[in-house]
Amino acid sequence: MNLQSENTDLSAGQIKRNIYKPASTLTLFDYAEEHLETIKAENKINRLTTDTALTNYIWAFHKPKNLRFQDINGRWLKKFYTYLVGKRALSETSALNIFVLIRLLYNRAIVDKVVSKDLYPFGKDGFKIKFPDTHKVRLNKKEIQIFETINNLTEMELHSSMFGYIVSILLGCEFQMYCSPNGQ
Repeated sequence: MNLQSENTDLSAGQIKRNIYKPASTLTLFDYAEEHLETIKAENKINRLTTDTALTNYIWAFHKPKNLRFQDINGRWLKKFYTYLVGKRALSETSALNIFVLIRLLYNRAIVDKVVSKDLYPFGKDGFKIKFPDTHKVRLNKKEIQIFETINNLTEMELHSSMFGYIVSILLGCEFQMYCSPNGQ
């Protein structure tokens, strides 16, 4: 009713934000800080390092750390995705990992009744987090036999080729990369 009496033109988004005023002043930054503190307290150092890096991308895009959950909508998420993939040159998978963190924090805010479920920007009717298909390249039996029959190598070449062999087994790298100069 207040909006009507002020006699001003408002967008649908402004009206929606006014109707769903936050019950709390907690922001995405507050939830991210709490999340990082929890991880640190649980001594999950690798996760702390990763999630700290992910939150830094959010703050680099949205410099003031007062991003309200009500302001995170499909349009904001698409602009953020474009920023990550375009300006920051992240892979699709890396960019989507940041959205997984945002979704986690958003879901916690819903549980805490900081934001309404009606504003949820993810899922069937919202921003979809779908990771691209990946496949690993492994050495086949013939490539391993070729590798094992290489002769007349210097000690340094033998060491390098063994290192490449082990890496290709452990990480699924392409065999050709290690057996020929310049990967040709």
